[in-house]
This record gives sequence, structure tokens and C-alpha cells, in this order.
Amino acid sequence: NKHIRLFALMLVLQCVDFFCLGYAVWSHFEYGPSDNFIFAFEYFVLNVKNLLSFTLYGSFWYHQWKNMEHSKPVVRMYVEFVSALTILCAFVAFFYFFYSHFGHIPLIMIRDIRYTFYITRKRFDDIQKYRQTVRNLKDAFWEVDSEALANLVADESICIICREGLSSDVVQLGCEHCFHLSCILSWATVQGTCPLCLASILESSAKLREKRAREAKEKERERENEQISVREG
Repeated sequence: NKHIRLFALMLVLQCVDFFCLGYAVWSHFEYGPSDNFIFAFEYFVLNVKNLLSFTLYGSFWYHQWKNMEHSKPVVRMYVEFVSALTILCAFVAFFYFFYSHFGHIPLIMIRDIRYTFYITRKRFDDIQKYRQTVRNLKDAFWEVDSEALANLVADESICIICREGLSSDVVQLGCEHCFHLSCILSWATVQGTCPLCLASILESSAKLREKRAREAKEKERERENEQISVREG
């Protein structure tokens, strides 16, 4: 089975990296500062990246087993942030100890730490965007009334996310596209845009809310004018 072979390969790589890391650390404390100090850092980074692959691989199969496909991107986002943050902290510690022992810093690794900082910041921004979207999602959807739902069923419309028919648990976005509630919740917490037109879910919902508020005020004004006309007549 290819999955067993892949798992075995990752396990072997993890063991080799862990052994090399242990040997480099032992050599550093046994014989003093040397090139093994750099190798120890590299082996640590490889261990973290291999653990990231392990975690994502296990998460993939868990979500397949539990039929939770839509939450995989959220898990991946958090795991990648923790991994990038761990490597960034390792870079800071490496530069500190390297300078303490050798009196200078390896300029060749500045590019790597800059890239790691960029990835960590990007993942952090993604998490902040995700949390903000979750807080605002409750006001971003509208329930589809029975008449509109009947039309969707008659037209054999499907949810573009799960490819299943829109027959129940259907909501409408501000751009007036319809999806299953569970599907669009999982999608919106990661993407933040409509899967069909790519309009911002929060912005389009706010515009639709303002439009409906204006329409409600106009209807109220027309009703008041009709009542005034009836009284005057």
C-alpha cells in the first residue's frame, strides 16, 4: 500500500533526523563549538518540517474518516503557523548562540530568516482574518424562503462547494448566490469570498443589508403616503 510506504518513509526520515540532531548536540557539548552547531540547527528544522508533514498527513486521514473535508484548510492554517513560528524562534536562538560562541552572525542565513518571518506573519494574518470572519459570519447570511427554495429544487441547483443538491439548509449571500449553510461556513472562514463571483462575503452582505434597509424605508414611506391619501380622501 502506497500510504504505508509513505508513512514508513516519513518515520525513517524522522528517526534519522532525530539521531543526527542528538549527535550534533552531544558533539557540541562534548568537544565544544564547531561546525556541528550549524548542523544541529539544520537537523532541528528538518525535524520540525517532517513533523509538519506527519501532522498534515494524519489530519488528512482523520478528516476523511470523520467526513469533515471543509475544516481541513483551517487545521492546515494553524499547523503551518505553529511550524513557522517554531522555526522562527529556532532561528533567533541560533543567531544568539552563534554570535555568543563565534562573535559574528552567518549573513548567508539572513535570507532564510527573512523568508521564515514572512511566512509566519502571513499565517498570523490569515488566522486573524479567519477569526474576524467567524465573528461576523452570523450577520453575513440570509435564510432562503420556501418559495425561493422550491425554485432551487425545481431548477436542480447544486451547491458548488459540495456538489450536492440545494434542497435544505440553504442560505443566500449578499451577492445572492446560494449554498448549504455548513459548506459556506467552512469555506468563508478560510477564503472570505463567494466561491462563484469572488465577491467579499462581508462587504457584499453589508451592501445587501443596506439595500434591504432602504427598500424597507421606501415601503414604509409608501404605506404612510397611502394612509395619508386615504384620510384626506
